[in-house]
Amino acid sequence: MQVEYINGLGIYRAFHSGYQRLLEKRDYLNKINFYPVPDGDTGTNLASTFSSIADSLKAERSVNKVLGSMAEAVLEGARGNSGIIVAQFISGLKRESEGMDKMHMRDFSQAAERASRYTYAAVSDPVEGTILTVIKDWAAALNNLSARAANVSELFREALRYAEKSLEKTKTVLEENRRAGVEDAGASGFVAFLSGLNAFIVEGIR
Repeated sequence: MQVEYINGLGIYRAFHSGYQRLLEKRDYLNKINFYPVPDGDTGTNLASTFSSIADSLKAERSVNKVLGSMAEAVLEGARGNSGIIVAQFISGLKRESEGMDKMHMRDFSQAAERASRYTYAAVSDPVEGTILTVIKDWAAALNNLSARAANVSELFREALRYAEKSLEKTKTVLEENRRAGVEDAGASGFVAFLSGLNAFIVEGIR
């Protein structure tokens, strides 16, 4: 099926798929947590942040209702720098989906890129080579690819490749990660979430 629209149930199910993948990576993320300080809690903080959403999220057909529920939960439950950034991005998506029960993939992609800019503006001192950069690159890829992608599955599959390339680059941007030879932990957590999200999406959003 050539699905071109995203609805609330699709976001609900895709989120839970992504959340489970993030949980699987929690200990690894803690292990590679060197920036901004090597306190080994990025995986735990991200898992807690996403758990706050999972615990309160309800299945709804409306995109805006689901994103609104996510935004409300995550603003209260965000933990750590990466969790706060995720919260700002979700809040931006909620704002950009105002009044929409479903979104064409092009509209969602544009909303994601605008939400990325909103996230940057909300951070007092944006640092490249972190989760911020990967969110920006993934959202930009969605927007750029949406004009030619045949369906939602193709769009998200191709955009994930850009996010993975962006993640790989985080190994060389910040001195802390260069010395350790690892990618940024927050960025790695976001890509883990995206890979789980894609595992659902490639089967088709309904």
